[in-house]
Amino acid sequence: MNKTIFWDFDGTLVYSVHLWSGTLLKTLELYTENNTVTLSDIRPPMARGFTWDSPDETAGLKDEEWWEYTNRHISDVYKAVGIDGNEISRLLPLYRKTIMKIGNYHPYDDVFDVLGKLKERGYKHILLSNNYPELDVTADALGFGEYFDGYVISAKIGFDKPRREIFDYAFRLAGSPDVCFMVGDNPYSDIKGANAYGIPAILVHNENSCGFDCTVCKNLTDMLDICK
Repeated sequence: MNKTIFWDFDGTLVYSVHLWSGTLLKTLELYTENNTVTLSDIRPPMARGFTWDSPDETAGLKDEEWWEYTNRHISDVYKAVGIDGNEISRLLPLYRKTIMKIGNYHPYDDVFDVLGKLKERGYKHILLSNNYPELDVTADALGFGEYFDGYVISAKIGFDKPRREIFDYAFRLAGSPDVCFMVGDNPYSDIKGANAYGIPAILVHNENSCGFDCTVCKNLTDMLDICK
């Protein structure tokens, strides 16, 4: 029997601290002199503007086109906090380099134990993440490569959750599993997307504030009672 679990990444397998806005601040601190910009300056203009904020309007963007779109948003945030054009051009590639550093990501304490036990039960693991196209390199560097059978990353295929196309891609990659679950922390992209596709959903590290159909687990270990 083909059993597969589709996993979100940030907030599900790992946690980070204000990843995208925090990286913008870190880039300023590392690569500019006398930075006075704070996280509270950055977070409001950073709040919306990524492909996953408008998955229908940005469908089809992938690889370098995805980065071009994202860089326009990052540029707008830099402008909003008072950085000029020439400096923005210098900082953009440094931002891209900085967000991939594995020190930004902290695997949950129980994640590798749970992944290993589920693999022993015959489950394949497929990453299914709205994220930058190089996430596979980051995930491998964090030690996930030995547990996962494939990576489905929105910026590599051109569609963000909760769109059906990204679930179609993952389902085909998994070989049309007989049993599958979607595990994530985002009620909208992870749980709503899974509901629309007909995949049983497990919400972790969050509350079901949107009322979508899912099983809520306070941690990954609790999943072991569900995924037999």
